[in-house]
Amino acid sequence: MAKKHGILFKIFIFLLVLVLIVVGGVIVVVNLTPRQLGIAQVQVTPQSNVEQLGIADVRMSQILSLLSTVISEPNKQKIAPNAYTLQDAESADALAPLMGLSPSQQQPDYKKLMYGLSPDLGVKQPLTLAEKQLAYMVSAALQQFYVSVEGGIAAEIVDAVEVMKLLDATAEEITLYRQDGDCYMKTVVKLNVKDCVAEINKQIPVVQIADVIYCTIVNKVTVEDKKVLGITVNEGVLTQKEFVSVTVNDRHSEITEKVLDALFIVLTEEGKEPATVRVINDYVFMLVSLFCKNIGAIGTVVQGEPFYGIEGINFQTDEITFLP
Repeated sequence: MAKKHGILFKIFIFLLVLVLIVVGGVIVVVNLTPRQLGIAQVQVTPQSNVEQLGIADVRMSQILSLLSTVISEPNKQKIAPNAYTLQDAESADALAPLMGLSPSQQQPDYKKLMYGLSPDLGVKQPLTLAEKQLAYMVSAALQQFYVSVEGGIAAEIVDAVEVMKLLDATAEEITLYRQDGDCYMKTVVKLNVKDCVAEINKQIPVVQIADVIYCTIVNKVTVEDKKVLGITVNEGVLTQKEFVSVTVNDRHSEITEKVLDALFIVLTEEGKEPATVRVINDYVFMLVSLFCKNIGAIGTVVQGEPFYGIEGINFQTDEITFLP
């Protein structure tokens, strides 16, 4: 971890030097890229140079704009207006036994719903959850996973959680909404970078980077049956159709994804495989989808019969109904 912090410090100094060149009077540099400046092959980390980080063709003005986003304290209320509260957490904990989790005076063991190895998990009768309650439970499951991982869990889940742990990521908000006839899922992921930026803030007191970064990821989604070789194995599964966008601290630009890719590659270099925005997006969605699947099938009851699909999401009340 200390090694990663040192690398981040060097990267920040590298960017700061370029910024100082711009501020110092060579205004033309603002519209130039690292490649045009002849530094595309400069080694930034032990494994990656500027070219390999994917920012060789990004203008310095664009990098500077995104850098200013993480220096200012993010406005959580604006970024995640539907973030869960303590009240949402308490009400979710009270419902945990209805999802097959053992009653506990402490926090229920939500990570079991992430990997779903127990046959006793899941609802036995229809249960409606607020999206805020779901966000809290997913966040709690991730944090529990970061502390301990049990054996027998699918490798894809372990890989996803390991990357999320390197980023110290938690889910602040999960919101499903309709737009132009399609369904979208907005996920606000909080990255706790306090330890990573501590050295930068200490060495450069005039530039104080915020302790947290909020990444808002939007995917086009649907609810459908999961089939294997044409045979339905799970009904009412939250399914990703298309990645739509990512913003940082509620700011979006055409190079947000490229710069985030560079940052995530550095932050996850000590893992099995460096991760990009798209990889992390797929991991986040997979974990949320698995969590929902292990609670139950998304759907509703029509004339006493279960009906699986997008109708199980109430876009007016921000609630999701799960069926056995």
